[in-house]
Parts: sequence; C-alpha cells; structure tokens
Amino acid sequence: MARIISNENENVIKKNLATRIKNRLGEVTTSQDSTANIFSDTIGSELVSLRRELDAVYSATQISNASGGNLEALGFNMYGLNRKPSTFAFSSKRERNVYFYTKAGTFGMLNGGSSITIPSGTLISSEVVRSTNNIVYQTIGNLTLNADEKIGYCEVEAINVGSSYNVDSDTLIYHNFSSYADSASDTLRITNTFPIVNGAEIESDESLRFRITNYLQAQTNLNIDSLTLRALDLPGILDVEVIPSYYGIGTTGVVLFGSGRESSRNLKNLMERRLSEIILPGQQVIVSEGIKVYFDFDIRVYLKQGMNEIEKNRARDNVKRSVVRLIKDKEFTKTISLLEISNLIRREFRDSNIYGFGSSNNSNLIFENVFIRKTDRMGILPEEKESLLGASYTVAKDERISFGIVNIILEEQSL
Repeated sequence: MARIISNENENVIKKNLATRIKNRLGEVTTSQDSTANIFSDTIGSELVSLRRELDAVYSATQISNASGGNLEALGFNMYGLNRKPSTFAFSSKRERNVYFYTKAGTFGMLNGGSSITIPSGTLISSEVVRSTNNIVYQTIGNLTLNADEKIGYCEVEAINVGSSYNVDSDTLIYHNFSSYADSASDTLRITNTFPIVNGAEIESDESLRFRITNYLQAQTNLNIDSLTLRALDLPGILDVEVIPSYYGIGTTGVVLFGSGRESSRNLKNLMERRLSEIILPGQQVIVSEGIKVYFDFDIRVYLKQGMNEIEKNRARDNVKRSVVRLIKDKEFTKTISLLEISNLIRREFRDSNIYGFGSSNNSNLIFENVFIRKTDRMGILPEEKESLLGASYTVAKDERISFGIVNIILEEQSL
C-alpha cells in the first residue's frame, strides 16, 4: 500500500519545536509552567493532531485500508463498482420451478369441483410452518389453480434476505393454505423442481476490495480472471470454475456453483447475459451446469424390536437425511470418504433406537452397495450405473453431487 513519508515521530516533533523556540528567543525559562513550554506544547500537539488527520484521510483513500463508505466511494469513483446488496432468494413463475400439485386427480376434485385460489403471502416452508428450525418463503401474487388442472406454478420469495434461505431441489414441501374442501386430507401439495440459490448477504468489505483490486486486470486481459469476476458478481454465485477447451479447442466452459454447489436455470441465464457484454475474439464461452454425479446406495439399519411404522419411517428418514447431509458437506473438500461418513453416522445414532448398521462387503462401512451415475457435459442423459471402487470418491472441479436411489433397509434385532 502507499504510505506518507515521514522521518519524525510525534515526540520528536514536539521536542524540536521547543528547541527552536528556545534558540530563537535566547535564554528563556523552559520549566513546566513557563510560557515558552506551554506555547511549544500547544503548537506541537496541534501539529501532531493535524498529521494524524492527514494520515487517516490518506489511509482511507487506499484500497488496502479503506472500509465501509470510503471503500464504496473508491470502487464507484474508480470503476463504477457498487457494493452488492443483500438479496431475497426468489423463484419467478416463468422458471416453472415451484408448483402446487395433487396426486388425487385434479384441483377441482379437492374443492368440490371448483378452482382453488391461493392468496398472496401464503407461506411455503422446508418443514411444517410451526417448526422453529425452518426456511420459509411466501407466494407473490394471487394464484388460481384451475379445477381441470393438477399442477400450478407460482412465484415465491424468502421472507428474509441472505444465503441461509437458499434451498436445494424438493425442499419446499410444506404450505399453510387450508381453504379448500379436502384440506383435512392434506391432498394439496407443493414442491420445487430446481434449487433456489440467489439469496445473498450484503457484500463484505473483503469481497468488494477483491473485486476492485482485480477489476482493471480482468477488464484488460478479458481472460479467466474476467470470467470469474463476472460470475462472482452475480447474486447467489459462491464459486465458479472456468475451464479452457472444455468443449474442444477454442471453447471455454464456465461452471457455476451456488449454495450447496447447486445451480439453477435462472443463474445460468443471468450468467449468459453477463457474458454477452464481453467480446472474446475467436473464443466461444459456454455456461455449463457441469457434470452431475448421482449416488445410489443401500444401507442396512438394525432397529430394536417393537417399533411402530411411524417410528420406523422416522428412523429411515433420519438416517437418509444424515447420510445425504454428510456427503454434501464432504463435497466441498473434493474428497468423499465413505469410511469417515460411516464412522460419523455410527456416532450420531449411538444413543437412538438404532442398534447398528450392516454391511456384507466391508465391516467398517455402513454402505452395502454404492453406485455412481454421471451426466454428460451437456447434462442430457446419465451414463450407465457403475460400482464405486474403493471407499472414497474424488469430486472433479466441474462435478456436483446429487442422489438417485437411496435405499434404507430396516431390520429388527433383539438385544
């Protein structure tokens, strides 16, 4: 960083001032209460104060030191960059993502033959609405579910800002709407097909400083730095991989990762529009969802005898949820160790109604069979299912983990 050059500290400034006064005035009294001493001390303190103010002002004009409003002013005045505001996670109706549906025929069959009107502000959540540990969205605008239809898309927005409201696919599965005839049977359902990952906190000083310091180089070179910077500038993008020759010579693949390393059509469209602002002669830049790796596996769970069906289903769901969560957590480290996950699961359910886990292949693993399937780079069709060799999987930089068939086999076992 730039610094103001100064060879004298504050004490030296005051001492030199007193010496000069004495030399100019000749033999004068310089005791603590003398006029010369009071005068030199007052002027010296004022000079020191002025220098401190100058240092503070100068420091605030340096990107490496500036913060808050000073940093925002530097970014805007230098390159027209603004701090990214906090955003609500949302999904528009045209994305055809969040939708109400019924498995019991049409909407009319749920409401005495009449259409159903969902009012604006209806709550949609990841758990039952009364739960304290919950992610809650609300519908935007009134929605009419026609009597002769069985699916209706809606626009939703999180009730608060921030990335903590980003959700994976098939997460928003509860709602608080009950004004239809068959509400007691809970036949009106809701879900989301794709992840919603565009919620974000207000940009930190560190992130804004990074964008400012890298802006000129990225704009000048129009290279990987530029592509990365433009991707990270979008709300909801947490990471990006720029891969030269991803689709052959002369191409560059841009793989976006949002919350949970997921992506969405909305983020892909936003990035494509952003890339249209860059002119890269002879280079074709393609925004890709990368390769989705599906995990299929069987886990055998030993339960105590006498559990009812509700308790069994709860145990199955808890094991499935914990295994999926741990695998997704390890995805960020790029190495998924099934042995480590097995040990964590055993410790997590040590004091529950689950006595243990079985495996016919390896006594250290809770997984009986593990298969993987991968989509191609265009994300069209998964490849043939293959057994996972070894007890770990290394996630490539263009891969994201998903789940296919997760089979939790329950067996009762007496003590």
